[in-house]
Amino acid sequence: MATKRVVNLSTVSGWIGNTTAFAAHTITIDIPVGPRYHQIAIRAHPGSGKKLIHVDSTRDGLLGEMRLKVNGKVQRVFTAAELNSLNVLNGANYACKGGLTDDTEAELTIYFAEPWRENVETEDGLAWATGDVDTFQLEIDIKEYTSGTYTGLTKPTCKAVVDNTFVKVGDKMVDAPMGAIVKVFSFQAPSASGWNDYMQLPKRDLYQSIHLVDYANHVEFEVKVDNNIIRQDTKAGNEAKLASHGMLQNPTKTATPLMLAADLPNSTDTTSRGMIDIVFDHDDRVSSSLPMNFHGRRVGDFNLRFSTTTSGTVKIITQTLGPAE
Repeated sequence: MATKRVVNLSTVSGWIGNTTAFAAHTITIDIPVGPRYHQIAIRAHPGSGKKLIHVDSTRDGLLGEMRLKVNGKVQRVFTAAELNSLNVLNGANYACKGGLTDDTEAELTIYFAEPWRENVETEDGLAWATGDVDTFQLEIDIKEYTSGTYTGLTKPTCKAVVDNTFVKVGDKMVDAPMGAIVKVFSFQAPSASGWNDYMQLPKRDLYQSIHLVDYANHVEFEVKVDNNIIRQDTKAGNEAKLASHGMLQNPTKTATPLMLAADLPNSTDTTSRGMIDIVFDHDDRVSSSLPMNFHGRRVGDFNLRFSTTTSGTVKIITQTLGPAE
């Protein structure tokens, strides 16, 4: 296993933030290609009266949507709050440190290798190699700051944990090429009170998990592949199963160490995780992910059914394992 090291990602462009007021804008971090990336941490001070993570209109934060791009194509997209919720599912230690506290320098991490897995080889194998990549970028939307004084605000900076893994091509050793990676995308599903069928999820790659971003109104769900029920459960039943695997689907601040409590999105306030998590590989084996190809035959029908008590639109976040887009 190659030696890991920490590097600063100093090329940040587009920042117009100041300590008074500024419009919404996007910053871009150009990430050097060649190494294997295990994680990237984003650190900033949001300023007085602000949080790093933008949660909702009553709890303004600095960071909005984030996009990871390889060769100009998006491979992961989520808001900072959604990233934090996805991280927290794997344990309190992965929460954004200080991100939900006013006027606090905080750090939010994007994980490529997945340190919560029990199998070290699997965890390490999910790191993103960039030996055959032309460009690798992180875009972060910065939320608008209205007039005021935001003492302590700092420009976001990034650092990465990397290694250099080489493969032999002919008689030369070169940086490892990008193989299968974990991608994160989101979809909008129309919903009505009662059961709803959503059949627009892509039928490719391996599904690690599907997340319904509406905790309060969901009742139960089914995942059907070619009319066979792959997973069926109620909200409470699913939550109990995830808890039995050590996952933190519905964290409570009183059940965590005092030092971590303030960092956790909690179901009793407006910083709720807010997700129903359908996790296929919760046994820590990537092979348990849901394939879209069985015995050489591509799946024909893929149906996410969910029961809800309200009408509107439900956001669906997927985590899949496959080649870069």
